[in-house]
Amino acid sequence: MKNIKSIFLALIFILPLTISAQKNPTEVSKKTIVKTYEVEKGDITIPFKVKIKNKVMQPVKLKKKDKNKLNQDRVANADEMVTKSIWINSDYDKTYDKYIELSYVKDADDDFVIEASEVGFDIKVRGNVMNYSILEKDYYIDDAYKDFFIVKDDIDEVK
Repeated sequence: MKNIKSIFLALIFILPLTISAQKNPTEVSKKTIVKTYEVEKGDITIPFKVKIKNKVMQPVKLKKKDKNKLNQDRVANADEMVTKSIWINSDYDKTYDKYIELSYVKDADDDFVIEASEVGFDIKVRGNVMNYSILEKDYYIDDAYKDFFIVKDDIDEVK
């Protein structure tokens, strides 16, 4: 009876580990950049910071011919997903005022540009444009690009 209990307990602990180990592996790389810009409002120059966290997720795919080998070759993959998390701080406190999140396929990442404008900055990705005004603490997205840009107004939603 002791052996049956021991085997049962061992299965309870080992089975979830083997099930979770069977998920498809994913490679994740992260990078953070902080940029500082200025906007002029009359006689006053207002500095603001833009913090960009770049996260690239790529599923690991291996060549089928190497299936049972110890060292396997990777398959070149274009399925990389990029997520850009952008925090904007336009006043003198330490808390961020706005959060913007963009997700797209890796080949568009070369087209990601943030440019300063007279009232804030513009984010451009593959011809999609979002304008952010520091003075109004608000953004403008043309209706054609609304599905591309995801903006979270409440910074507390972000973890």
